[in-house]
Amino acid sequence: RFSVRHNYAHHNNESEWNPNFDFIYGESRAEDLLSRSHSFVSELQSVFNDRTYNVLRFQIADERRPRNGRELRPALIVNLSDNQEIGYGGTFASFNNNLEETKFELIDHLTLVRGNHTLKFGGGLLYTNVLNQFISRGSGDYRFNSLDEFEALQPSFFTRNIYLGGDIPLSKFDVLEGSLSIQDEWAVNRNLTATFGLRYDVGRFLDDPPRIIDVENAFGFPTGIAPNDNDNISPRIALAWDLNADGRSVVRAGAGYFYGRTPYILGGNVLQTDRPQATVNCGGSILDGDPDAPPPVTPYPGWSTSGWDNPRTCAGGGDQSGVPAYTFWQPDFQYPETFKANLGFAQELFSGTQVSVDLLFSESTNLYTVRNINLRDPQFELAGESGRRVFKPEGDFDPTTSG
Repeated sequence: RFSVRHNYAHHNNESEWNPNFDFIYGESRAEDLLSRSHSFVSELQSVFNDRTYNVLRFQIADERRPRNGRELRPALIVNLSDNQEIGYGGTFASFNNNLEETKFELIDHLTLVRGNHTLKFGGGLLYTNVLNQFISRGSGDYRFNSLDEFEALQPSFFTRNIYLGGDIPLSKFDVLEGSLSIQDEWAVNRNLTATFGLRYDVGRFLDDPPRIIDVENAFGFPTGIAPNDNDNISPRIALAWDLNADGRSVVRAGAGYFYGRTPYILGGNVLQTDRPQATVNCGGSILDGDPDAPPPVTPYPGWSTSGWDNPRTCAGGGDQSGVPAYTFWQPDFQYPETFKANLGFAQELFSGTQVSVDLLFSESTNLYTVRNINLRDPQFELAGESGRRVFKPEGDFDPTTSG
């Protein structure tokens, strides 16, 4: 039997905002979220005889998810007299961002019934192409210490994340993932069924990021590496013991290893920093004419709401500046691995009613994390937050800002 199916989905929300997160801005912080996807699936089911059959599936999927803030000029944030804030515009995560994914997948499963053994052989190949355009806090924030300063158009601070060289960080990359598996479901006797399986997974990011020589010289940390994890072998076993061979009282147990995928966004984060992102912080005095004073806000009404006129430097102008940030893969990066085990018992009380109890165990390793290799030693701890370590000098620490 051969079947073909096509799915199309379209979603658009032109006023998406979170009153819990963006409450000081109101709907000026709203986003336009668009999702458009196509998927094509074809499947061939073949029955060669009553003991041999096969399922072959081919899938294509394409999804586009642009995400834009309604107001992409810098946010205007004013401190009020009662230690509250009020704001307008800007965006945290929707500065002309876009995500596109195209997938091609081939899957095949062959089943053979031989005596009291049911053998299953499987394999899959998944190719994914990703385009990711993203920057957080890309619109920037102006801060005013009071309503009077706001009326006088004299901000006390300006901050913005920028991409050195212009534009918005963009990554394009390909990922190839494959798997092979074999399973034997063995009816040992009328009471016991044992299932044994073995699976092999491989995952490769096909695009190596460029080397950053300055980082290698400064930290001795290798760059230009993409992870290729080729040793993911996962055995599995499951047992089902039917106490009376009537299906009413069954004890089940199983254990196995399982490998997870690495989120593609990690690959995007690395490739987007071939040119570094930087944070521009401008806190000098406008009245004193400091070069690091916030850029003038007077032209704000004439700036484009698309954000392309937003300032990229402090009032003194000059070249783009700020503290650069890079992202890299650890050379020995491994895909996440989880060991799972279970033990359960099911008892049929009467027709249509069953009670069961299960004990589950799960332990994960190689979970990915992000580490800042540029951190100094901890400077002090916050006693009210379970001893959370802070790396900024205590005299310069201000928990109300992100700087």
